[in-house]
Amino acid sequence: KKLFNGLTMSISTLESKETQVESGQSMKSVKQTLISQGAMIAPQVHKRVRCIICTPQAIENLTQRVRQALKRGVDIVDIKWLNDSVRQGKRLEVDGYLRNDLARALMAEKKEQDDMRQRANNIDEVDIPDHATGGWSEPIELDCCCVCHENGDFNCPWCTNPDCNVYSRMRKAGKFPSNSS
Repeated sequence: KKLFNGLTMSISTLESKETQVESGQSMKSVKQTLISQGAMIAPQVHKRVRCIICTPQAIENLTQRVRQALKRGVDIVDIKWLNDSVRQGKRLEVDGYLRNDLARALMAEKKEQDDMRQRANNIDEVDIPDHATGGWSEPIELDCCCVCHENGDFNCPWCTNPDCNVYSRMRKAGKFPSNSS
């Protein structure tokens, strides 16, 4: 008798060369094992899927199938359940292998990070002072690129330079304090 006869399952392994070496199983080998034991494999997670067999990497990375399983209330089962069931020659209960809580927690953490990133990027939530009512008065023609004159700062290193035409003009007009150093 086949262990998974009549069950429709989906698989998410998030394959890479490193994970295949670690787990010793690729998506292809998991699929072959399930089919040889009577399961039908669904490429997508839908209402007829009994569970999704996942590697820890697929859960940690919240693959599309893991997210679909959460959304549709499908059991997310660690790949160890498949291996242990085949090794023992009987279909084990999935309770000890369920990873829905872990996936839900990771999803909530990801959502919180996304929300924080969104708040940080949301210009509407940042207070930007309105400079239209204060700050600058009418422009003054000073032939100088700094704004210290407008702000009343007479210790500007550029304007106290005797070569600055503003310095000489304002000093002659008595508007620029003399430099007593």
